[in-house]
Amino acid sequence: FEKSQAENDKLTALEESVLEDKETETLVNDDVEEEEKLDEKEIPLLAQHLVLENPYVDKAMVWYTREILELSIPDTYEEMMDMKGYDNDAWVNYSLALQHEYRCHLRMGTFELVAASEMHPHEKLIKTKLIFDVKLTEVNGEIAIERYKARLTAKGFSQEKGVNYNEVFAPVVSYDSLKIMVAAAVLEKQVAEAFDFVTAFLQAEMHERVFMAVPPGFVDFIMHDLPEDTEQDKKLKAAYRLQYNKAWRLGGGKIVCRLRRAIPGLKQASKCWYDRIVKFLKKEKFKPCPQEPCVFFRMFRGKKQRLSLLVDDGMIYGED
Repeated sequence: FEKSQAENDKLTALEESVLEDKETETLVNDDVEEEEKLDEKEIPLLAQHLVLENPYVDKAMVWYTREILELSIPDTYEEMMDMKGYDNDAWVNYSLALQHEYRCHLRMGTFELVAASEMHPHEKLIKTKLIFDVKLTEVNGEIAIERYKARLTAKGFSQEKGVNYNEVFAPVVSYDSLKIMVAAAVLEKQVAEAFDFVTAFLQAEMHERVFMAVPPGFVDFIMHDLPEDTEQDKKLKAAYRLQYNKAWRLGGGKIVCRLRRAIPGLKQASKCWYDRIVKFLKKEKFKPCPQEPCVFFRMFRGKKQRLSLLVDDGMIYGED
């Protein structure tokens, strides 16, 4: 009896060990399947599906999709120029985007070329940074490149208060005010239309003395006429070439830019833009709300209109 009992105990222990091995194998297989599912989510097609699934997260998911699609986005002007050897298509598109950006500054008269000797001893030269990017869009259910972008920005962290900037505060409309305006538009059966300003900061004039380093590639841009240039662009380039030659002679080869208009990155850029757009809206008979400086009202042809501003984006409400 003792012998048979010992054999039964051995069989029971063996069965328990087999069951434990099966459970362990099942858990391992489940983990492998979960890892495979996670890997599948990283392929571009599923990433595109995620972007198109929810219209409320399009911008965030498109930004994430750029990383998945492994798009070549240079960090500096030098990196963009180095792309000529291994990615000619991207280099051409980024070069055209940079030319478009410089052409905008040319037409707006954002800065003028002056000799470095015009700077006072206490004034500090602000460096620049070019930001390259790719804007994606949805075409026939797939993610496609809409356009290449290049933006000239200033390294405003090197500015000194009282030297090259003073006031920096610029209000924006609060979300509570937006909700109230939308509710009022619904109750009054008004139409709402969104809008944004192109190159908004370039519309704002600078009042402080701000000197900036010459942007990379700008001198080469003004020295050559391009097929995309209009006759007005060619005249502007000729004027900048005269500025360059004069500044070269007076400064002994040291040339800087004196800003006439605000550019992104400056501490006072938002303030300058707000002052500029408020001046324009008042000219158009809009009156700011005393409690909300980014909400405006006016009567247009006997009909009430409301307008809200969020930096360079806005919404206007009216009966037609």
